[in-house]
Amino acid sequence: MITVRHNFLKQKEEIDLFFNFLDEIINHDARLIIDPPANTIKTIKVETIAVMKSSFILMLYNCVESTVVNCLRAILRVIEGDGCKYNDLIDELQIASLAAYDYNVKKCESKDEKNKSLKQQIDFQTGLSVFHLDLRSLMSSSSQGNFSGSLDAKEIRKIFSLLALDLSTMRCDELVQVKNCRNKLAHGEVSFEDYGRNYSIQYLQVSKDHTLTYLNDLISNVDKYLTLKDYRR
Repeated sequence: MITVRHNFLKQKEEIDLFFNFLDEIINHDARLIIDPPANTIKTIKVETIAVMKSSFILMLYNCVESTVVNCLRAILRVIEGDGCKYNDLIDELQIASLAAYDYNVKKCESKDEKNKSLKQQIDFQTGLSVFHLDLRSLMSSSSQGNFSGSLDAKEIRKIFSLLALDLSTMRCDELVQVKNCRNKLAHGEVSFEDYGRNYSIQYLQVSKDHTLTYLNDLISNVDKYLTLKDYRR
């Protein structure tokens, strides 16, 4: 989890840097000095500030998605590194693993590929091989599927419940709006300028602080889950 936390802190640093720049522009009337030739001072346009606000919310969502993905990959990597076999795992992980193997079998296009996948499933279920599961197979075989652009606190809670990691006490209501903003901008439903006009710097600060606190707590919960080996029976 050291790498996961390092990556998160790096993104947090970038987010704070961008926010502080926005704050200087909005609350302290920061301006641009264009040099050369004449040290021209220019006020930053309202339209530009609105675009920057929307971009800031995208940064927040990207941090959410990358942190969730990194946490999930860390869990799968640690379980595999621990040499866990089928009977070592808690029920939830047994179910998730077999669903992923079934998914891999069904997506095979040739008979040879299907036979290979079936053998991998049988070897794992009979204890001849250790746990080995990639994130794509895990998510594709579950009801959560491809979670790109869909992550809020409720969805994150569902995803980690697949691994019996309980996040029911963690809340972050702002994540819904951050997610919705990301999707509207990514799908071209609204322009960056129009969307950014709707939000104050105060709202951005609350969204930032609550989102980053939530993600920090998520990493801590995953770290505890792995340290205590809660994936084992």
